[in-house]
Amino acid sequence: MNLMKSSITLNSGDRRKRLLLIDDDPVASEILLLRIGQSCPLVTASVVHDPVAPPGYDIYVVDLNFADRQEGVRLAESVAATTPGAHVFLLSSFLDVEALKRAMGVQCSGAFDKRNPEDVSALMRMISEVSAQEPPDPVEQVNRKLNLFGEMAELIREWNRRITAEQSRNR
Repeated sequence: MNLMKSSITLNSGDRRKRLLLIDDDPVASEILLLRIGQSCPLVTASVVHDPVAPPGYDIYVVDLNFADRQEGVRLAESVAATTPGAHVFLLSSFLDVEALKRAMGVQCSGAFDKRNPEDVSALMRMISEVSAQEPPDPVEQVNRKLNLFGEMAELIREWNRRITAEQSRNR
C-alpha cells in the first residue's frame, strides 16, 4: 500500500481541512493535487494510489474506477461508515447512471468528470467552499444539547402537572 505518496500543505492556520485524494493514476493524481494546492488554500492534501479510505479526513476525492473496477462507490460507503460528516466527491473519466445513483445513496457531495475542465473547476470551487466552513464549536454543541434536555424536562414536568390536574378533577 502506498499511503501519502505526495502531500501539499498551504496555510499554516488551524482552520485547514484534511483532504485525501484516492486515485490509482499517479499522473492524474499529481496534476489534481497541484490544482487543489493552487485553488484551495485552506486544505492539506494527500494522495493514496490504492483503493483504501483511512478515516480522519474532512474531504475525500475518490476516483470511481480502480483497474476497471468501480471501487469508488464502495470507498464512499466506507467513508460514510467510518468518518461521518466527511465530504466525499467522486471523480471519474466516465460517469454512468448506476454509479451516480449509488453515489447519491451514500450521500456523496458531488460527482465529477475529470476529463471535463468545467467539472474539475466546479470540484475546486466545492472543495474551497467546504474547506472554508467553520467547524462546529464543541461548547456550543454541548450548550444546545443541554438546552434541548432542559426544554424536554420542562415539557415532561408540564405534562405531568396536566395529568395530575386531570386526575384530580376526575376523582
